[in-house]
Amino acid sequence: MSIPIWAFAGLIASGMAATMMLVQEKQKAEGFALAAWNKMTICLLLIIPALYIGFPHNPEFYLYTAATAIIYAISDVIFFNLVSRSGAGVVSRILPLNVIFIFVAWLPFDPDLVSHYLSNPWQTTGIVMALTGAAFSAAVLKKCEFSWDAIKYGWFIIVAGVAGSVLLKKAMVGIDPMQAAISFVPIQAAMMVACWAIYYTVRRPIPAKTLFSKESIKAGGIIGCITTIMVTANVYGIAVAENPAYMSALFHLSSVFVILYYRLIKHKEVANVKAGMGVVFCAVALILLKSI
Repeated sequence: MSIPIWAFAGLIASGMAATMMLVQEKQKAEGFALAAWNKMTICLLLIIPALYIGFPHNPEFYLYTAATAIIYAISDVIFFNLVSRSGAGVVSRILPLNVIFIFVAWLPFDPDLVSHYLSNPWQTTGIVMALTGAAFSAAVLKKCEFSWDAIKYGWFIIVAGVAGSVLLKKAMVGIDPMQAAISFVPIQAAMMVACWAIYYTVRRPIPAKTLFSKESIKAGGIIGCITTIMVTANVYGIAVAENPAYMSALFHLSSVFVILYYRLIKHKEVANVKAGMGVVFCAVALILLKSI
């Protein structure tokens, strides 16, 4: 039995995701400014490694990357504002809703995988149960009323997570996973910055003094360093996993990490311990099912 490489990538990505949300919860930087400086930091950190490894020659890679850039250019601003508005705990609770949607959404694009699932019904049943259990457990991790306000404000994040994961997986097809990850992340980041530059020129969503404030640049730089690791690990994991939903399920271990940190600092945050263990159990079950 060998543990799949995407499992390690998923653990790294989820740990960094929890760190990123907690940093933004403390910084409370303006969403648009933070998103812009975050992606510019990623570009600066990864452009040299990307040039060294080399960029893919497949035109479809760039088309799919551009599509994800447009989707996440909108989603990231909403995400960072939602963390500031509702807190990392609430946000990490609604994000798991996309796990099953991603699993189903990828199937039409991979008939061979569908055949594999059908020829291994017991393993497939276990995978679906693990994904569903992880999503449900993460969603009820907090002992509080479900935040419909957060859903109404952040529904696009859920939709973007599904569409973005499928498009990202399509972009990775036929390309070396490491080359794909190191190339995809800075290219997508640069495209997103370009989208925001156009939007800022036309709409001026925030004052220039806010965009270029020391607080915005500092927060964007710190979070940019964290998300460079997070996004690269996540993209690599999606590239090597047979279904992008596997990475999404592991990514939501960030909910558990957030709760553990709250407990460590004695933050007044009531959590469902059984649900937290459910997330961990389902994540481990998923890894074991794909290791045999």
